[in-house]
Amino acid sequence: MKFQMSNKKTSDHHATPQKVFDYVEHELEINLKKLFDPCPLNAKFNGLKIYWKKQNYVNPPYSKLDDFVKKAFWENFNHKKESYILFPLSKTDKPIFHDWLIGFDLLFFPFRIKFVGSKNPSPQTHCLVIMK
Repeated sequence: MKFQMSNKKTSDHHATPQKVFDYVEHELEINLKKLFDPCPLNAKFNGLKIYWKKQNYVNPPYSKLDDFVKKAFWENFNHKKESYILFPLSKTDKPIFHDWLIGFDLLFFPFRIKFVGSKNPSPQTHCLVIMK
């Protein structure tokens, strides 16, 4: 019997489901879909190397989470830009949370997010970091 490893790489960048947009609009009266997305799926630009808009919705790939959090902080601190960052609560024990996000408001989702195209909800819970 031959053993073959798969070359297929699963992406760590997932589209936000409508349920998240609806919940945020109900709770915060903000339509995240109308905000600038510095890391959309299949982007033709690098959101880490451009200036962001006045208001931004950030659903970063997990592999670049730290980079997008730091960029959002920089945009907020230096240019007074708002960002709403989808953040996994499993990372609250990491330096990225304690060094860059403590002090900002958090909106907790009372449900597990089932990302677009996924068969099951995420195994981790998420919050929305409100960087104003």
